[in-house]
Amino acid sequence: MAIKRRESVSEANDLMTKAIALLRNWEVPTDPINFAVAYEVAKGTNKGLMEKYELFMFSGRKVDNYCLEQWQLEFLQSQQLNQAGLISSLDKVLTDVQNHVRTSGGSVDNFLTDIDSSMSQLSGIKNADDIKTPLKSILTATQTLKSEHDQLKDQLAVSQSESQALKSELDKLQREATTDTLTSLLNRRGLEQYLQSVGSKTMKAMVLDIDHFKRFNDTFGHLIGDVVIAKVADQLNKALPDDAKAIRYGGEEFVVVSPEQNLDAMKALAERIRLKVSSMKLINGKTKERLPTITVSLGVAEQSKDETFEALISRADEALYKAKENGRNQVQLAI
Repeated sequence: MAIKRRESVSEANDLMTKAIALLRNWEVPTDPINFAVAYEVAKGTNKGLMEKYELFMFSGRKVDNYCLEQWQLEFLQSQQLNQAGLISSLDKVLTDVQNHVRTSGGSVDNFLTDIDSSMSQLSGIKNADDIKTPLKSILTATQTLKSEHDQLKDQLAVSQSESQALKSELDKLQREATTDTLTSLLNRRGLEQYLQSVGSKTMKAMVLDIDHFKRFNDTFGHLIGDVVIAKVADQLNKALPDDAKAIRYGGEEFVVVSPEQNLDAMKALAERIRLKVSSMKLINGKTKERLPTITVSLGVAEQSKDETFEALISRADEALYKAKENGRNQVQLAI
């Protein structure tokens, strides 16, 4: 969920300020969903949302978290907006706010310092009744300006703090959206982003599957099954070279991809992972009994010219099934 940005940084700064003001008025938290809806309301270009909002306000009802969530689902989620775009936009807005605070603060502070100095010198003049009144007016105006300036700085500081908190929350959501919660490896969405980042480089892929996992899960339960998946993922992560990425592809299946490793190196990596997993010693926490040895079967393939990534994974998967047919706990190269 995010805003597809087309406005300038100055326009986005203004919209952000208006959105935060709306959230304060509604008395709801500044979380990503609420902010996204408030931002669109401030923008005023989403016809369906604006009609719903205006009807809601006309009826005198109070905007709350529930209706904001419903509006987000109804009017924003269907647009398939890119979360990274909002994070990037907030970076620009945040930088703009910081620069504005520094620039405006510095210039006005310098002006006020000069005025204060002049007032101090003039206050020492004797027998100058004829100029005290206008000077008093100047001093009053200066004090008013300083008060308004301090208030503006406080407001900007609050906006800056809230936008930074929102950015941090969105960064966290983006990480969670691309990471498998059980293993902390990339998920399929994370894999897609990684593939986009490496471009057209020739990929090598390894597909790994835990042998007899369903039988193990049925015997010892899903909780222990999850522990096994996490332990295998840990062995994968420890064995990876810097240029490779591990992905939990689904259930007990994992994928490792690398644009730099050659086929022989990838096969050797698969063999190291196989040996590491089979040497694990796992204990049932409840019964203190040792669990059966965990083994994995692996298929390795190298992307051929003009081959899609999906076709590469399909060939590696076929090699994996060949490893299973040949007795499991082994590595097979794709044809």
